[in-house]
Amino acid sequence: MSEQETFAIFVAVMGTLAIAQYFFFERAPVNFKRQWRPWVIVGNAVVFSIFAVVMVPAALWMVVLFVPIICWLQFRSTRICSCGATLYGNGFSPPAFCQKCGAKLTN
Repeated sequence: MSEQETFAIFVAVMGTLAIAQYFFFERAPVNFKRQWRPWVIVGNAVVFSIFAVVMVPAALWMVVLFVPIICWLQFRSTRICSCGATLYGNGFSPPAFCQKCGAKLTN
């Protein structure tokens, strides 16, 4: 498989994952989001990591180093409110209150 074909498949798969993730975080029920959010984050990281290593084998060290850090930041800074809103922090700290309903958020 050529590099162009691999890149086209990468763009198609990541685009499909982005659309699916949008519907997951915007339309799914609260309990479903809370249950499946870790699996969605890890699944996206695994798919990205596989493509990164296949497309650029020398990028293995970057994938091993940075993908877990990015996943950890995502786990740490995202909260799901009881009203159904998915809230993203600034990357280093989670939001304290819901922007949609004003409720105080907990871990």
